[in-house]
Amino acid sequence: HVTVHHSNLLEERDWTLPRRRADGSFESLYRYLIAHWPWRYAVHLWRDCRDGRLDRNRARTELLWFLPLWSIPFWIDPWMGLWLWLLPHWIANCVIMGSGMYAQHAGCVARSAAEPMRHSNSFLSPFFNRTMFHIGYHVEHHDHPGVHWADLPEFHRQPVSYTHLT
Repeated sequence: HVTVHHSNLLEERDWTLPRRRADGSFESLYRYLIAHWPWRYAVHLWRDCRDGRLDRNRARTELLWFLPLWSIPFWIDPWMGLWLWLLPHWIANCVIMGSGMYAQHAGCVARSAAEPMRHSNSFLSPFFNRTMFHIGYHVEHHDHPGVHWADLPEFHRQPVSYTHLT
């Protein structure tokens, strides 16, 4: 997330976001949700490792730890693996995370001196933020990625200076 999305926010190399059509608009939410995880993730992670943008050895090591542990429910009972493991992962990644990524970035533009805060959409609903670890404070999340999620509301209340962009 930090290596691809935060480092390349709304640039061509940020493949985590919805794709843009030829007219500049974003692809539909439904296409993004269906195509993104695991399909685009797998393709782009493979390309990033192949092209040296991600550490191949680290990726290989993480995959060798992840796959055996993730596959355990399928060894015990394939239906259990499908219903209790794969389906919840798909719902979490496509429906919850995917729709959030889409809503938080659709219609946004890359950060610039003229547009310092239009790189993310923020949602300040107290219920949403309490249930989603304050990710509605999305501008602050990108401007201060090392800040703990519980501190994002306080960062939102502080005056902001973007003189470093000029």
